[in-house]
Amino acid sequence: MQVQEVDFHEVFKVSAIATALLTPDLVIIDANDETALEAALISGEREVLRLTRYDFEDPARPGVFEDRYWSSLVTPVYADDGELKLLELSGREVTSLMTQFRAMLGED
Repeated sequence: MQVQEVDFHEVFKVSAIATALLTPDLVIIDANDETALEAALISGEREVLRLTRYDFEDPARPGVFEDRYWSSLVTPVYADDGELKLLELSGREVTSLMTQFRAMLGED
């Protein structure tokens, strides 16, 4: 598949979490939160993206969706000499934390 054949808008609109598209040789083609990537690159500091809710369909119950929450980070990684080597983009599911937090607030 050629880069020109990929409809990035279609890929990113189905992904509620921070996403980056890479070629098989690991070159970034595009990312759906370039603002956070640029901010981390400029500041040299970790950037925390907004908490995102994304509902997943339960495979055992078609048509039934479960709330899921995701937290994403962009973290600069430096070489021993202090030079910025890469930016690590990661997403973590934090649904259980959100469930506990909402229970503490009485929002079950």
